[in-house]
Amino acid sequence: MLPEGYELLHQPNGHGHQWNTQAWRYVRKRGVTEKQITNKKIGFTTIGDYHHRIIAPIYRHTKLLGFVGRDITDQMELKYLNSVGNKAIYNLESNTHHKSICLSEGFFDALAIERGSLKLGIDSGALLGHTIKDEQLELLLSMGYKYFYIWMDPDEAGVKGTIKIAKKIPSDKRVYVVLPRGFSNEGANDSDPGELESNVVTRRLENAKRCTPELLDRLRAWMIFEEE
Repeated sequence: MLPEGYELLHQPNGHGHQWNTQAWRYVRKRGVTEKQITNKKIGFTTIGDYHHRIIAPIYRHTKLLGFVGRDITDQMELKYLNSVGNKAIYNLESNTHHKSICLSEGFFDALAIERGSLKLGIDSGALLGHTIKDEQLELLLSMGYKYFYIWMDPDEAGVKGTIKIAKKIPSDKRVYVVLPRGFSNEGANDSDPGELESNVVTRRLENAKRCTPELLDRLRAWMIFEEE
């Protein structure tokens, strides 16, 4: 069930809840469209265990699987707090005719990639972490995806996650990687996908590299070099 005090976000009218106004402005500043706010049922709460957080519910075939809470005060120890339960995939389409999906870490990433991948026919889903669970992969395979784009955050955890995810995807699928900045001079910048404009997201996806064992070796070596 959704957290205590959950309310749907709505466009401020000058007479509403001040925290609705703050949460609305925050998600709009992050590039989330009004249509996404409505369609994804993004809300907020000011009470309970998830107080003063934006709430992003996770649905599958209209069934609520969980949710993600994001601090809107920037004063909490944990910026993101996931509901307890099985690891779900945020923003996964219930019915899709696409054969491609881009996997990212967080729900803002997934929504940004969704905005930038509309013309490319690529679905967008967040793993809510930098690794993929067996049940998550099994679900994606059961949906018939043949092309997997991996776009983790450009940090150590994200790069390690990219390598692990790529190695778990069956060899009969085609895997592409959106590379971090500095890797063979690839990438526009080193921002998370959730911080990029839609046209940049589109370009990065179009420039994604086919994943090979050689590419993963180079990526692993690059990560070690970056740590030194």
